[in-house]
Amino acid sequence: MNRPELDRVHELAAETLIAAIEYDTGRARAATERLVTEHGAAGVVTAMLSWADTLLEAMGLPPGQQVALVFRDADSGHIGFAGEPRWRPEVVWAGRMLAARAARDLEQWNALAAAIPDGETGRYVSAVLEAVVLTLRRIGVVVL
Repeated sequence: MNRPELDRVHELAAETLIAAIEYDTGRARAATERLVTEHGAAGVVTAMLSWADTLLEAMGLPPGQQVALVFRDADSGHIGFAGEPRWRPEVVWAGRMLAARAARDLEQWNALAAAIPDGETGRYVSAVLEAVVLTLRRIGVVVL
């Protein structure tokens, strides 16, 4: 991906993230569709990296930080771990993707990206976006 393409992917990733934080699902969906149409799978992976990096920076985590994988149900407040049956597979996968990025574990990130079940890419990518958005909202990130 050349520099202009990378800049465009980051622009669409930011537009998607901001729209989702602002509860504007239509705008988020439209930006995501443009991302997929214009840049395909490489653009989607780059967008997920961008979302993850935004979250990690907002949380103040230094690059290479190992993190505990803990889940919080946004509706009930229940806090738990990946092995609990209550968590959808794509939610656990999204958590693992974010933990891999926090650790700067490219091998794990790539293995997880390759493990998305056929026909489920949208659901799994949406789980990363949702995890990032819900966490950013929870820690009080404000979009200016």
